[in-house]
Amino acid sequence: MTKKKSLVKFGNKIVVDNPADSSTSFGYSTAHSTVPSIKLVLSIGAIFLILSLASLTKKSAISNTSQNNSDSRKDAFLKWILENGAIFHPILQQDDGNRSLNVTLREFPSFGGWGLALVYNDSFFRPSQEFCHANATNYNTSGHKQCQLTSASEHHDQHPVTKPIIHELDPLFTIPASLIISIPRVLQTYASSSSHQYIPTFRSRVHAILRNHLHGNGLSAQPSMMGLIEQDVVLAMYLMVEDCQHANRELFGEDSWWGPYLEVLPGLIPRLDTFEDEHYKALNDAQLENAGRESRKALQQMYNGDKALKSVLLDMIGTKINKSLLPVIEMASCTNFDSFHRFVAIISSRAMVLRGEKRLVPMAEMINYAPRPETANYRIRPSFDLFHTPGENGSMTVRSDRNVYRDSVDLVKDNGLNVIQLFEDYGPVDSSLFLEAHGFVPKENPNHCAVIAGSWLLSAITEDTDEVIENQVAVRALTTLGLVPPQSEIKKYTLLQDVCVRKDLTIIEDGSIIGRQPASDSIAVVSLMHGAGKERDDDASLFLRHACYRAVESGDVETIELRCARYPGSSEFVRRALKDAARMIIVQTLLSLETEVSGFIEETDVEMSRLVSKLLGAEVKGDERMSLAWRFRIEERRLLWMITAHLPTQRSNQIYKRSCKTLSRSLKAEESTDVGDVNLSIPPDAGIDLNTAFRDAEPSPELKLFFDSYARIDRDGFMVFLIHLIHKRFIMKEQTAWWPYLNLNLLPTIEEMKLSHQVVYHEDDINHHLAGSDFRKVNFRNQQRTAEKHEALSSDLNANIVLGIECLRGSVKLIVRAFDGMANGILLLFLTWSMRTPKGILTKHGMMYHHQQKLNHS
Repeated sequence: MTKKKSLVKFGNKIVVDNPADSSTSFGYSTAHSTVPSIKLVLSIGAIFLILSLASLTKKSAISNTSQNNSDSRKDAFLKWILENGAIFHPILQQDDGNRSLNVTLREFPSFGGWGLALVYNDSFFRPSQEFCHANATNYNTSGHKQCQLTSASEHHDQHPVTKPIIHELDPLFTIPASLIISIPRVLQTYASSSSHQYIPTFRSRVHAILRNHLHGNGLSAQPSMMGLIEQDVVLAMYLMVEDCQHANRELFGEDSWWGPYLEVLPGLIPRLDTFEDEHYKALNDAQLENAGRESRKALQQMYNGDKALKSVLLDMIGTKINKSLLPVIEMASCTNFDSFHRFVAIISSRAMVLRGEKRLVPMAEMINYAPRPETANYRIRPSFDLFHTPGENGSMTVRSDRNVYRDSVDLVKDNGLNVIQLFEDYGPVDSSLFLEAHGFVPKENPNHCAVIAGSWLLSAITEDTDEVIENQVAVRALTTLGLVPPQSEIKKYTLLQDVCVRKDLTIIEDGSIIGRQPASDSIAVVSLMHGAGKERDDDASLFLRHACYRAVESGDVETIELRCARYPGSSEFVRRALKDAARMIIVQTLLSLETEVSGFIEETDVEMSRLVSKLLGAEVKGDERMSLAWRFRIEERRLLWMITAHLPTQRSNQIYKRSCKTLSRSLKAEESTDVGDVNLSIPPDAGIDLNTAFRDAEPSPELKLFFDSYARIDRDGFMVFLIHLIHKRFIMKEQTAWWPYLNLNLLPTIEEMKLSHQVVYHEDDINHHLAGSDFRKVNFRNQQRTAEKHEALSSDLNANIVLGIECLRGSVKLIVRAFDGMANGILLLFLTWSMRTPKGILTKHGMMYHHQQKLNHS
């Protein structure tokens, strides 16, 4: 299926693709766009809040009969999964474990259906009368214990609102393998000779159909080798068979075992390929429209064409029913294309993907989306896998991906009960994919990006004779760096690849290796020759352009990279180009409206008011697909506004100052010394090394097992040593004999490391001050190595449990605060600190382990 951000080659990097827009150019002033756009963003946010409340009021007006039916279906489903081995882990226990909370399902009309919730009454946080009397210390005049622990204030004391009810990584529930639908389960049912539903030709026929229509790897016993859409189709067919049996149980003679689950699955999911002409017109996005129409067309041909899936489906149904009844079933709605389309959408939007394999996990697939509060701030985000952990027996344990508090903004009152909806983050996904595959547009998505076509970024490149030199230099620089395909003639050079830009002006898919940013580099080259670099006809800009000319003439790749793409100020040139392009896109839209108002700001207000009015109308009519189309369009326009209004970031970039700094603590001579004098004597047992790490871990089987798992893959012992240090400093604390040394009164602080260690140097600083030196490449390699180790450790479930989440969630860039106990930067501190120490050996005096340390100078 084609995505709006479909993957295409950008130099040696995969980036997003989008059709080119018009290349009309408009000048602008940043000061004119900032304030109005901020007001506009705030006003749109308020409108969305009103829409949410209106939608909630409208959709929650459910009749008592309908509500009772919904509750009975929910109760039957929960009973079914519990009877078949599901486990609801206790969330919060009271009275020495006699009472506990568990998650459950709840209907949330504003989210279109079911959601995961924590439901409790205020009395839960008050001690029971039995517990109160058993632990009371007050006595009345008759000598009996007197319980006085039931007031509102004391009830809060039992569990303060500032303390999470649910902690990040707390297990919520576990679903057994018998309740999980996956490709291996389908093959075991229909492609295994030991199954009573065995179809000898099932594997070969489905494999051929998938290959012919989707041009992928087809059906495979290894799901990770299949495409995601291929898996959607196969899993959808499995559910269709069960749904047919459930809907026609009289003909089948019995209900489907999956009946209680089928009852709580949604009907139509309004994803992109369910849109009709009027919805695409409102969406006004040619690429998304093409993706939706092509998806529907491909599914229809796959299901209803010659030698198509429908014939396979009827054979699958035939394994569960008298074949003489198949003509009757074939006429039923459960076998038509709409049913197939519905179940493909259910699998596409609800099945989780772990290491390339799709699994439909009941209960887990009902958790609604909300971004993690800190998602946008962390360079390395915890992976989805961290919160969805398969068991050795094939089960799936779902964990909370955030802390949940009693005073949560998601708390609502319902018939005297407190209801907190529980959410999860689906990962760094753009809103176009949510619309395309999931059938919703998030009201908040820090990962949403606006597509800026490459034609806007190259609109200044022409074939005018006055600029032929700049054209030639730009083309040669881009082709030498592998950022565009080789061009035989300048006139064939037309555009850069499209980019997708977030509100902070970061470009998605801009390279995963530190020191290489193909999208930014391409824009930087063009901006220097034709954009901001050409507009600023000052001595500095002329110097930069001439430096690029000379680099291109030299033909040296690294020199071209540093002089044409990574020159001083290149980051700001890129940001300026993105803001210019975003503004031009808005202007083009305004011109198409032919409004008769005086200026850019007024015209924008008119356009946004029109869009919001359309959204309100669709909401009132209850047209979900039309509402999604208008909402997505508004979100795109709002994001472009935020890009144009983004202010530059001021940053100091003086590496040379750092090189002059030293750590604040070192050995000091209090009397004259000579070369060869013994400076320090250290006993053999005074060092921290791998031997002491494993020795100290003996009392803790969990820690010892964790060390063993890393020792098998970590040849130099670096990670074991690092984990040992973190555990001693932040878990053991004063309980370890090493506390006086590991305490940060002696260790270098984050601020000191920022002044002295290469791993925290900013990329622009490295390019500017270390250009031409081998140390530049070494720096990038070390930063990449640190980032990879941090990502591996922070995504390891056992590491998070053994060491604690806060220890592993620091940033590996300069976005770290001064160290304050458990703040961001803990891992950075130990990564850099332990990298400073040869052979991974430390002593209580911070030196390499020697029996005697001698001076090498006076």
